[in-house]
Amino acid sequence: IIDPLQVILTNWPQRTTEFVCKTDLTHAPLGQILYIDKSDFGLDINKLNKSRTCRLRHGPIITCVDVDLDEKGPLALHAVYDYHNSDRQQRCLNWISSVWGQEPIKVCYYLYNWFYTGNNVIMEPRITIGYIEPIVFQSLDKVFQLERNGYFIYDHILSQREKMPTFVRISK
Repeated sequence: IIDPLQVILTNWPQRTTEFVCKTDLTHAPLGQILYIDKSDFGLDINKLNKSRTCRLRHGPIITCVDVDLDEKGPLALHAVYDYHNSDRQQRCLNWISSVWGQEPIKVCYYLYNWFYTGNNVIMEPRITIGYIEPIVFQSLDKVFQLERNGYFIYDHILSQREKMPTFVRISK
């Protein structure tokens, strides 16, 4: 999750974590607080907004019931976990959560928006803080695809400089 937006499941049991099967090999924790990408919230019919229902990818269906806003946009969403709805929704949101009482793994993303053209024009990346799945740290030498955001590599030098794991977008 590159630009995280907090989602609070208001009807989730306190201090509880469930593990949701994301793939055949991984189970992800789901708790009362999870994060989606801010770009998945909006007025567009395909995005989550107040009173809209959607499915968390490989997870349950949620319905947004309230939004905390400031002048820059949404700060947090309040949603309900729909225990009874099993309809297949067309729109699925990527999300990340962690076990109760812990934060997901926080990382730094360097978002370059250009390709090398031979003109040697140096452009500063947009740097943002986000979250990443723990399974990524089992093989940091790979190229990772973050859905709708491009391909990223782990950068050891920037990680030391930023004092947190840092990933650099290598293509979009």
